Amino acid sequence: MRKVSFAIFLMSFLLLSCSKSEQDITDPDDDGAKVEVSNRYYVAPVARGTGDGRSEENAADFLAANFWNDVRKKLLSESIEVQFVDGDYERAYIEGGLAFERIGHPENRLILTGGEKVIFTVPKGYPKRSTLVSFHGAQNITFRDFHFTGNGEINYVLAIRTPSGFIPSKNILIENCTWIDMRGVVYGATGCHYEGTTDVMYRNCTFKRIGSGSGSHMMYHAYGPTHIKVINSVFEDCTGEYIRFRDKSDFAMVKDCSFNRHDGWLGVAFISVPNYNDVDPGDEYFGTNYSFTGNLFRNSRYGIQFRHTGFSPKEYNYLLTEDEGAILENGTKEEKVKLLKDNFGLDLNKIRIANNSYPGIYDKHVSINSGVLYGAVSLGWTGTVDITDIFDSTMDPFDWEL
Repeated sequence: MRKVSFAIFLMSFLLLSCSKSEQDITDPDDDGAKVEVSNRYYVAPVARGTGDGRSEENAADFLAANFWNDVRKKLLSESIEVQFVDGDYERAYIEGGLAFERIGHPENRLILTGGEKVIFTVPKGYPKRSTLVSFHGAQNITFRDFHFTGNGEINYVLAIRTPSGFIPSKNILIENCTWIDMRGVVYGATGCHYEGTTDVMYRNCTFKRIGSGSGSHMMYHAYGPTHIKVINSVFEDCTGEYIRFRDKSDFAMVKDCSFNRHDGWLGVAFISVPNYNDVDPGDEYFGTNYSFTGNLFRNSRYGIQFRHTGFSPKEYNYLLTEDEGAILENGTKEEKVKLLKDNFGLDLNKIRIANNSYPGIYDKHVSINSGVLYGAVSLGWTGTVDITDIFDSTMDPFDWEL
């Protein structure tokens, strides 16, 4: 009888030993693979208990520099999840921002997890802030289930950048996040900036009622970021362009997203690819690789627009003569394709625009614009032309999309 009891005990022990501990979890990375995470820590709007972050009852202050330094060290040997407990994290605005700088490991993933009641409020009544949450020199990170709201003034709510002297910010997944009722956004609810910033995916996100002027955008990507993917997300009621890919923003993808405008300025595009060349010769350029597919555009003037303002860069002729403008307006498809490549560097073999729906777009679905400003002088033609019908909607997805 004693031998049978010991055998049962031994079998139970072995089963428990083989199962995951309470803190072991898995996380899908941006390619859908599972990432093993063996340690979970906790942060709160203010420290709780001992404040060491080892349990919800002892959650660390989310702005505590020593806590995030410990996370950096632990990432050298293992993946980490940091759970933000329920609450309002408005101190990120009041006290100056939550900055993730020089953090992350190429193999061990950092997972930052919120929840339905994890709110970052931007309250009114305080001086304007530059950024609420930032990733500078950050890599291999998941940021999921965070919610932003409030009408206080802020340039960018969430920014992903590679400042000079920093390692590249890359391999970052933003998913299941919301930006709602944020009329104080000056430039962007979010955005990726500068060369070196690459492989950033926004998935299943929602943006509603953002900004107060034509310069306020939901996404403002600019100055050389690459491989920015926006997937299965909702955009409603922004006063400016909804998604902007400015100046050498390349390998840009927007897929299966919904765009709608109930109010705001109708004269701007939902997806815009602009350059602002205020020096002669111009120093801003279009990117080369774009994929805008499976999107729904409703109730505005323009769906997708490639746009230039100012001087031409020395390699191209963004400013058009009267004859070149006539080609855009009335030329053959072959002539238009050649002009876009020769004058703007837009190679239609590297641009996939397909399977979009445009109910309520009352002017142009896909367009190209060239205009003068900053002292630039017209060469004979300025304007906006619909180029929807020159794109090959049967093209297969590019390798970089997959």
